[in-house]
Amino acid sequence: MKKNYRIVSAAAAALLAVAPVAASAVSPVFAADAGINVPVQGSGSTAVEGSSISATLNITNATSLKAGAASAISANLTTSAGTGKIVANEKAHVYPADKVGTDANGAITTTGDPVENLEAGKSYIAVIDGVTISGLTANASYTVNGMSKTTDTYGNIATGFKVASAAFTVQDSSKTGHPYFLNGNSTHSTTTAKVPFTSGSNDKIATLASYITTNYPIASTGTTSVSAEAYKSAVVSAIQTALSANGLKVNNSGVIDTPATDFTFPVTVTSVNGTTATLNVTVKANNHASDKLANPVIWLNGKSYIGQNQTIELTDANKKDFASVKVNGTVDTDKIAAAFTVTVNGHTTNTMPAKVDASKVNTKVAGVYPVTVSATNPDGLTSSVDFNFIVGDPNADYKTVQSDSDIPVYTISGNSVTKTTTTIANGTQVATYGQVTVDGKKYVRINSADSNQYVESQYVDGTFKPAKQSTVTVMHNAYIYDKDHKRVGTKKIGSYTNTTVYGDKTKLNDGTEAYQVGDGQYIDAGNVDGYKATLNHNSYIYKTSKKRANHKKLLKGSTVTVYGSSFTFKNGQKYYRIAKGQYIKVVNADIVK
Repeated sequence: MKKNYRIVSAAAAALLAVAPVAASAVSPVFAADAGINVPVQGSGSTAVEGSSISATLNITNATSLKAGAASAISANLTTSAGTGKIVANEKAHVYPADKVGTDANGAITTTGDPVENLEAGKSYIAVIDGVTISGLTANASYTVNGMSKTTDTYGNIATGFKVASAAFTVQDSSKTGHPYFLNGNSTHSTTTAKVPFTSGSNDKIATLASYITTNYPIASTGTTSVSAEAYKSAVVSAIQTALSANGLKVNNSGVIDTPATDFTFPVTVTSVNGTTATLNVTVKANNHASDKLANPVIWLNGKSYIGQNQTIELTDANKKDFASVKVNGTVDTDKIAAAFTVTVNGHTTNTMPAKVDASKVNTKVAGVYPVTVSATNPDGLTSSVDFNFIVGDPNADYKTVQSDSDIPVYTISGNSVTKTTTTIANGTQVATYGQVTVDGKKYVRINSADSNQYVESQYVDGTFKPAKQSTVTVMHNAYIYDKDHKRVGTKKIGSYTNTTVYGDKTKLNDGTEAYQVGDGQYIDAGNVDGYKATLNHNSYIYKTSKKRANHKKLLKGSTVTVYGSSFTFKNGQKYYRIAKGQYIKVVNADIVK
């Protein structure tokens, strides 16, 4: 039997302790005191024990609001807990947007008194207080809008809580101009957008919305504007409507059904002066798996390349034209891109620009470096090719660097050897011009026959035997240290980065366990493997100081792994990271020595 879930007022909560009661419907219009009774719209889905429930206050006429009484606002309350009933005597109030926030537990907070009159050009948030939910499992835990809630013996969440609307801006008719959309962050306006539906990335409402707002940003003429919040809200609402209209469902993990064909929907935004603009969005279904010509086609020297990670050989004319540069010269990526022709796919002659990645080219050192040319079409499909780019003399004797990491470049004058700040990546082919010996150590000249720059011979003559390499994930920002555990510069490896380490875990001179990431460079192992900690108190898992990551609770006495040093959140409290995007309070955990 399907349960009847409802969001009800605090005034009705006492009645719910005996039996849930439905009240008569009321108009969703603000009364003169800026308070309203709001209708409830549920999703009809089943809220099982331990699940997350959303309660949302929607301003249904936000785009048409003008300066004047707050009583002009209309609103409704929606819940994912199932279909509910309208309950009388529930009030919502309006506050300036900067007067509404959340506390450390995720509960809505307000500052000052609600407003009764709206001012043009200003942003507001509506808040409804005393919301409760009935029809759930008795004595069970749920997460409601990120807050942990427990039902009573009747299946009611009877402790009233607040729900806030999204921020909305009141029209200002004195503003001039109108909004419009930009195509791919360029200066060209557009009324159409193409969005690839990609499993694992662009397959959720949030990721689709982010793709649209990022790749088709809002601009405006004159002094009018559309806030980022309003644009995002319009996009999310349009996506939700389109999914329903096209028979596409969203599962419990937020993933959208994979569409069999493309579908189109409009996104309309309203600026603060009431003018509107519409972007017609086409979501491109990823139904090209069997189409071998669906990817972009990259052309060079009359040959075509389709697909990714292909290595091509250049002609001598290519090398002279765009694939070489003198030492300390500049890589002309525009010239490289112009040398290639790219068609959108194998079914058309329509062209598109190529993207060039020359980030691995070190113009300070004569050598051979990989360059990638790629293109991604509107269907989200990519083709790419790699070729060798030469810095310096193409006729030099090239040797491959074999090391545990980047190697340093030295200048030698007489018998004086000076280490420079220039380094060469392991695996690079460098141009060499003979060998010298200083104080018993051998060095090979690089760059040119009359250069004063050298590298140690052991790294290019096969003498050095690289340590085994492995890839680890850095779970906490990691600074670089030397063998004495002293910081090397300001460089650090960011959280969640996959990093190559050399050899097994080792110890620095002060006993700290570390991984080697470069020549004499190390990161603390605690940022990779973490530390064991015993909980001295039951602990919730947080995403931010205001939001919990999930509904789980770690019990006192259990052991968890924490990574690196603690973080201080905006609420002033310290937290340990225990997983990507998950934290526990430091006061609840004792590091096991």
